[in-house]
Amino acid sequence: MANDAFVVLGLSVAGIAAALELASKGQRVELYEIDDDLTLREQFVISDTSLAREPLSGQDYEDLARENLRDNGVHLMDEYRFVRLQPTSSDDGPDSNEMVIRHRAESVRKLEVNRVLFAPNGAPGSFESLIDADCKRAFGLGLSLSAWSDAPFFRAKRVAVVGKSAWGLEQAAFVARYAASVKVFADVGEFTAPPELVRAISDAAVELAESVKLTDVILSPERTISKIVYSDSHGRHEEEFEGVFLAPPIQPNWEQVAGKIASQMLVTKGALFASGIANFIDYNAYAKLFEDGVRIAREILEILSVRRA
Repeated sequence: MANDAFVVLGLSVAGIAAALELASKGQRVELYEIDDDLTLREQFVISDTSLAREPLSGQDYEDLARENLRDNGVHLMDEYRFVRLQPTSSDDGPDSNEMVIRHRAESVRKLEVNRVLFAPNGAPGSFESLIDADCKRAFGLGLSLSAWSDAPFFRAKRVAVVGKSAWGLEQAAFVARYAASVKVFADVGEFTAPPELVRAISDAAVELAESVKLTDVILSPERTISKIVYSDSHGRHEEEFEGVFLAPPIQPNWEQVAGKIASQMLVTKGALFASGIANFIDYNAYAKLFEDGVRIAREILEILSVRRA
């Protein structure tokens, strides 16, 4: 089945901006959410975009975004989930690419598409670089990968968060709602999160430590974390903590689209475009993400006008 709509993959800041820009120029736009992607609701606060006259929670922003998308003619394909995109011809043109989508009722549809924008919120990368192998034995004993689900279990306890990106600081801010105290360790170097987020975390009395490597955990007789062992430029240290959250940086996952090789083929053909975190913009720099979505939409329209000419 042919589909003449412009397909946007990802209910992200960049995807929303691009969809609105494309729709304002008369394009039919369909926006699909991506499975295994972060949602806007999971993101802690948006304060550096012109859309926000005051700080917005992820829930606030998603509700506002959906309302604006519908009001401006963007088709939110809530009843479907994107499955994969694959090239079906090896020529140099953008045509004849197959997109597979799945309906909530589990029925599968295949569409021919030639204009797709990948705009993910991204997902956490590998935690392997954050800790030494000896620490892995503490998973389920106080070591966790998700503050969003596990923070309530650490009420009134001393907690460490390991990760220097915006994702780490956002988890720290969330954990601070429950824990007695929170300390964030930037693995290898300085914090990479936007400065305004670092300042906000500092103002919330969350302690920050840079250039630290978590090397081991010490378990209590009850088989829960009692201390962590880490190293920095001053040597080896032990410090008491009852919980540790690992927060690797957020990264785009090209396997969500078609895999790296097929995605590159689609990009080369001019059938697949990328914006936001897929262009390696820090996912927490919302103003930049929004600007990138608008920019990529305008570039795509220019490319399409050249093709028609």
